[in-house]
Order: sequence, then C-alpha cells, then structure tokens
Amino acid sequence: RRRRGRWRGRSSTLAGRQRSAGHSGAMLGGVRIKLVRWGFRNEPFYVLSVMDRRRARNTGRRHEDVGWWEPNPAGDGNMHLGLKMERIKSWLAAGAQPTPKVAQLLGRVGILPEAPTPPSYRTEPKTNMKWKAGAVQED
Repeated sequence: RRRRGRWRGRSSTLAGRQRSAGHSGAMLGGVRIKLVRWGFRNEPFYVLSVMDRRRARNTGRRHEDVGWWEPNPAGDGNMHLGLKMERIKSWLAAGAQPTPKVAQLLGRVGILPEAPTPPSYRTEPKTNMKWKAGAVQED
C-alpha cells in the first residue's frame, strides 16, 4: 500500500532481522548441501554450498561453501573434485541433507555410502530397420 512519502513494503520489515552466521549443534531440518553453478556456457563449474532448503541455488545467501566440482574432464582426462571433508562431516552430523547429485559425489569419495546403480533392462540397442544401412524397401 502506498502511503505519503516512502513506500513501505514487506522488504522493509524483513531488513532489520538478524540472521545466524553459522550452525549450532542442534538438528537442522531445512538445510541442504547443493550444487551452485558457475562457469561459462558449455563449461560448467559447481560449488558445493550449504544453504536453506527453500533457497534457489543461484541466490547469494549461503551458510558456507564446502567444496567445488569440475565435471568436464581436464587435460589429464579426469573430473576434479575438491572438498572440505571436516566441514562436510560437521554439516551432515548437524542434520544437513545432500541433494541426490551431491550424495552421489560424496558416495564416490567415501563420506556417504555409494548409491546402487539402477538395473539396465535393455539388452541390445534399439534400431530403426527402415533407416538401417543396406535395408532397402522396394514395392
């Protein structure tokens, strides 16, 4: 609602609230470890960040950055992953939940149990016979 002088919206009421800088020893139900995308087009670079569950991944409001992941193979042909192991274990002990992709990465490292791969039911590749080389249809 517009009043005389300055407009007083919802943002002015939330501006004065204090926000916690870190986590306490209590269980944190709404905190997740997410991948925040950085980098350029076709060259992604991800930062593992601890943030509230309802925050979008590209907001600047994070509790802490606990690692990074470069999915594209580097010059040596490997994907690179850097983690702050002590901080990740601390956040997991406090109740932070990883997203599925972060859980998969932490499973590869050995912090979490590695998730089982789903079974593959396809035995041979699916092919389209009319486009197969050598198959000519004549009427």
